[in-house]
Amino acid sequence: MKVVTFGKIGGGCIDGDSTILTKEHGNIVFKRFFEKMVGIFRHEVIVAVLPPGKLRVQSVNPKNGEPFWKEVRCIWRIPVKGEVCKVELSNGNSLLTSSRHPFLVIQDSKLLYKKAYRLSKKDRLLSLPGRRSLEVVKISRTIVDTYFYDLTVDGYNNYASSGIVIHNTGCTSVSFNTAVWLSKLYNKRIAFIEADFGRNSSEFLWDPLFLKAREENPDDYPTLREYLNESAKPWEIAHVSNRYPEYRNIAFIPASQIFVSKKDLYKNYRSYEEKMRNLIEFLKSRCTMIIIDGPGGGGFSGMADYYLLLPVSDAFIPVVEPNKPTINATQPLIDLSTLLK
Repeated sequence: MKVVTFGKIGGGCIDGDSTILTKEHGNIVFKRFFEKMVGIFRHEVIVAVLPPGKLRVQSVNPKNGEPFWKEVRCIWRIPVKGEVCKVELSNGNSLLTSSRHPFLVIQDSKLLYKKAYRLSKKDRLLSLPGRRSLEVVKISRTIVDTYFYDLTVDGYNNYASSGIVIHNTGCTSVSFNTAVWLSKLYNKRIAFIEADFGRNSSEFLWDPLFLKAREENPDDYPTLREYLNESAKPWEIAHVSNRYPEYRNIAFIPASQIFVSKKDLYKNYRSYEEKMRNLIEFLKSRCTMIIIDGPGGGGFSGMADYYLLLPVSDAFIPVVEPNKPTINATQPLIDLSTLLK
């Protein structure tokens, strides 16, 4: 019986007042575009798949900076509560971003991705349109309680926001699709632990109305958060949905945004670790396999979550987009999985 964690990198998000450069609509404000495309939802997280040809954004080849119009596959809205980075630019623009969101930087005449918290004054960021550069004027930290937004873009997995090129959110459904395929192959129950804390993308794929129902009656729909905080038992957080027949053999353990900061995780690590091991043992006696959907290493709580997930796993599968910068960015996760085994 295997416990497999799928890990990914590149997750991150930016504030809703940022603009994105599109072929169909020019520069548009992120949150207004989201509401136009998806509608206004009260529940926490939305990831919506756009139909082919609906939206194209300016994207670049990270090797040489050549721009292309690329289709958007998904558009995201994610709740963020806690510390984020504010990046102020030489053109007067600024944006708020999760601290590990990658930006495309020009360094020694080469392009490379650099996470927001590693940016420094006078760093040159690739700018579109025109393949120019903008300097970072100031980097600061601020506390927010709001929604951030992101895209999943075909091809080079980046797009222009507020005049600069940033990495997108990708690899949204590989782990969930694997769980679905295995449940059909074995015709037995597969446990799927959504440990992508705060993003809940697989939960939206599994049952889009579950999020809404959980918001309206949270006590009736406990998640991994409630289990780790000792207000729910293992059997109370393993949910089964009949909404889609092909998912009937999946025991879905949903997540919620658990950690306000990495300090919170580190402070409670020992108790969380013991509870995770107990949850795994509970599921092992009832399921053929356990799939853990790890968070994006560039996301809000970042790689810290993997200190909790990897020790309870038998195998680690890094999920990457097929480009060298993203593959290179995943190496720290691979190194961590080796150290923790």
